[in-house]
Amino acid sequence: VYSFFVICILFSGFARDWYHRVEAWRLVTWIQELGRMSFFVYLTHMLLLRKINLIPAWSLRWISCVVLAYLVGKLLLRIVPLRYQRYLGF
Repeated sequence: VYSFFVICILFSGFARDWYHRVEAWRLVTWIQELGRMSFFVYLTHMLLLRKINLIPAWSLRWISCVVLAYLVGKLLLRIVPLRYQRYLGF
């Protein structure tokens, strides 16, 4: 029931109008770009979490994992040819 009402709110005119107002914000643009490479982030987050496990606070680990996965993804999008990008999760 909760999910149904959340979907109804997200597809309402109010939510659409609000999104069109904030669409140009830098943070919203970054979140959209992160969403486009979300499968790559999903594939790499465990590898990154094993390497950055020395950070004591989970929130810092989470933020650093997302930022590192994003940066590695952006780097690979520039380096890897287009025909191989789908094998990496892009």
